[in-house]
Amino acid sequence: MFVIIAKFRIAADRREAFAALIDKQAQNSVKLEPGCSYFDVCQDEADPNLFVLYEIYDDAKAFDTHRTYAHYKEFQAAITGMVTEREVMRLIRRTPLG
Repeated sequence: MFVIIAKFRIAADRREAFAALIDKQAQNSVKLEPGCSYFDVCQDEADPNLFVLYEIYDDAKAFDTHRTYAHYKEFQAAITGMVTEREVMRLIRRTPLG
């Protein structure tokens, strides 16, 4: 399994708009992508402008394919100007789900 941990720092005045967009993106990813089994959106308790995503894919190819879907491209276009910092970690999951 392949895991993505992504951190997004969002401009404070765009936080609620981003939250709605990322929640929809997470739902679409799990529902529309056969290779995406999990997509969790978290928001830092102390810093509400920091969002952390935890995504699980079948493999790295499924994640790379994730970035070709229309809903992903629409999300990326919609968040233009909202993100002030971004970090993405690509990990291989060593323990099985469950």
